Amino acid sequence: MLWYRRTAKGWDVYVIDDAKVPIGAGGTVADVDGDGDLDILFGGKFSSNEIWWWENPAPRFNPTQPWTRRTIKKSGDRGHHDMIAGDFDGDGRLELAAWNQGGKKLLILNVPDDPKTAGEWSYKTGFTYTGGVQHEGLARADINRDGKLDIIGGGYWFEHQGGMKFTAHLVDDAQHYTRAAAGDLKTGGFQEIVFVAGDTSGPLKWYEWNGRSWVGHDLLRFEVNHGHSLAIADGDGDGNLDIFCGEMGSWGKEGNPKSKAWVFYGDGRGGFKTTLISTGVPNHESSWRISTATVSRTLFPSRSSPPRRESMCFCKSVPHRPAAPSRSTGGSAR
Repeated sequence: MLWYRRTAKGWDVYVIDDAKVPIGAGGTVADVDGDGDLDILFGGKFSSNEIWWWENPAPRFNPTQPWTRRTIKKSGDRGHHDMIAGDFDGDGRLELAAWNQGGKKLLILNVPDDPKTAGEWSYKTGFTYTGGVQHEGLARADINRDGKLDIIGGGYWFEHQGGMKFTAHLVDDAQHYTRAAAGDLKTGGFQEIVFVAGDTSGPLKWYEWNGRSWVGHDLLRFEVNHGHSLAIADGDGDGNLDIFCGEMGSWGKEGNPKSKAWVFYGDGRGGFKTTLISTGVPNHESSWRISTATVSRTLFPSRSSPPRRESMCFCKSVPHRPAAPSRSTGGSAR
């Protein structure tokens, strides 16, 4: 695992891990140890039942010194495609939500008091699903504006009910095998949700709650081909959130040489202006970031710089062979 650190002269390469770790897609970052900087978390792919976190050594960065890797999970089922961190139960402490596709469930893991010395983290199953369609994609947002972060993914949003119990609210039964994002795309009411086919082909839709049900709106009116990059940010600085989506360029022996990426500039009222920003540039797990000052403060807590609006896209394109989807028969929250 490598970190490409931006400098005045270009990009410097830093080693985060020099070992061959069977990392799966969909990792995240969070301040696991509470020291004010972001650490890295990844789960093992379908050959592994492990999840790990890498301790950020800020400000003592060494290009050749790997970060310390610690194990979060090393038991149970294999496969962890996508995870997200946040305070999902309102207790003021960090939790990690992670899909565990080998067990067809969503795990909720508690960050221990001292994650540097703790062994395997305690975890519970927050949701289980049945059928053959793999559930993917995770995002976080306060969907119903009750002051508590909710979990979004696999065609659902998950609302905390108490303890380690979550209620699964279905948004779209056809959007399990997808990427997920959420935000205030239309002012007022519930926050909006976006799903796009990530490891197959399918529509890119945003959803709004009308007080009775979720209503989907197709942004392109044609299928996206492996839209494995999806993000929401205010890209043009007008105060309204926009949507970014990018297609993969290859998976297994198949390819998409004309892979596309778009930005949909929102007006805050449910209207979007579609802009094609690239063709033939593959994206996999790309992330949209707007302010270089924000990134600088994250990695270097003591460093400050004046705000500067910049769109930044961190891209990865690697051979990727997803499981073949089939029809789902539903799921249950616990």
